[in-house]
Amino acid sequence: MRILLSDEIVASVRASIGEAFPGTKASHRAEALAAGLGFRNNAALLVYLASTPRHEVRAREVVAGAFLSRLSELSGAELRDNGALEAAADAAGATVRTTGYDELSNSGREKFFGQSQVGDWRAPNMSNAERFAYMAFLLRWRMMNGGIANFVADYADVVPVHLHLAAACQANPNYDPQVSAFLVDWLVAAGEQEEVEWGDRIYEAMRFRINAYLDALCLSWDQAIDPMSLMPAGQPERPRIKGVPTISLSLAPGELLSLFEAGQVEASYLDLTGLALMAHWRTGVSHAVLRQMTERLQQASLGIGVPAETRIVSGGGAVVSWSEARQLMRPPHALDPMVPGKAVDWDKLELLPTDRAGASKAAELLEAGGLDYAVIPDDDGFSAGLRSAARRHAYAVIVDMTRREVSEILPIMMSGIMVIATNLDVNSPDTLLQLRGCKVLSPDGTVFMAYGVPPELPPGHIDEAEAKPVLRASHFIKIGDRKPNVVFEEEEPEEGLRPPGRG
Repeated sequence: MRILLSDEIVASVRASIGEAFPGTKASHRAEALAAGLGFRNNAALLVYLASTPRHEVRAREVVAGAFLSRLSELSGAELRDNGALEAAADAAGATVRTTGYDELSNSGREKFFGQSQVGDWRAPNMSNAERFAYMAFLLRWRMMNGGIANFVADYADVVPVHLHLAAACQANPNYDPQVSAFLVDWLVAAGEQEEVEWGDRIYEAMRFRINAYLDALCLSWDQAIDPMSLMPAGQPERPRIKGVPTISLSLAPGELLSLFEAGQVEASYLDLTGLALMAHWRTGVSHAVLRQMTERLQQASLGIGVPAETRIVSGGGAVVSWSEARQLMRPPHALDPMVPGKAVDWDKLELLPTDRAGASKAAELLEAGGLDYAVIPDDDGFSAGLRSAARRHAYAVIVDMTRREVSEILPIMMSGIMVIATNLDVNSPDTLLQLRGCKVLSPDGTVFMAYGVPPELPPGHIDEAEAKPVLRASHFIKIGDRKPNVVFEEEEPEEGLRPPGRG
């Protein structure tokens, strides 16, 4: 028999077997249960519960014989198998009964559309477990493509799927009480036409842990229970955690609400917004307050950031600011050793001026990092080398600018390929004018926007915006991932890209 595991499930099972074996000590029952689950002792079981990533479903084989043998050994009495362990797992909602979410949602979808193009929740061959799994699938799918408001609007007029899901979570909290409570509260609020963008942001940050919870419900679903017969009972319960709402950047187990607790593996700083809103939700603040927080973030920073009342703690335990948290979460880049101690957004950089030693070092780092680059020859193959790099979308090119003009490297920079240039004086007014608008790395490791003053303008003439060359992340708006097709002067455009004729 396999059972799901969580702190709450283990506590529930221990309580039930205590009633079944009243003459035994609690410590002996804890050790015996750990033995039945295949652990050397209770301490190992607790380590497993604390350290298993939250995006994984915690389920183990339990052997009643090993449990009874260990309990008999510790208690000094021969105990008989009376089915207590199986009954305890059932009472905790922990018994694995089905094949799980993937298989159930796939078969449920096929049966849902088996007889009707619009689908039929009452398809005669659709099991209750398949029905619940398909509801969970629809939630995941809509959250990837629209949001909770879209999910409610699309299905509520026929079947209130959001309320059936909320009721199922309310009836089965033991695997993850915190996620269960959030889903119930959020789904019910969305069904009441509240503005619950805050919940969408929490879902996005916690999605891997939420998926694990819904997977666990699919595994343990009782086939005798029709999810469409379930409706939420009373007002959703909310946690009331006191203190300053705090989040941690840690990807290791700990006591704080962290990226690890959210189930993240390779988290982005964008996930911190939802994690912070979850920290505030856990304090019991009203939906109106959560809505105000989300609106303020949207107005101030396009929805990116954390509410002002949030405390952020680094993986090492130090309190950090939002900007510091973003830097700490920036993934390492192959070229970082070029400017130690500086956080450079290499993917936005267009020109890296350096010397020969620096170019050699950059080549070694790009090679080690698996990034495609090309060393452009300083002869008749110069233009052909640039064209080749552009065709294969190389990450960078290394160019000796001794006998070259800046105008010769501008097209490759415009295509999104970084130019690592030697023998180029970027401080020259003429060079700055030609590089106008390009992102350049200064010798001190600062990214700046190059600007220049046309010769015909009086000295000192400079636009106010140009007087502040240091770039900030907020200056960039992502407009697409597709790189422009750059045609060099020496290259004929492809047939399909020629301008249309008149008319």
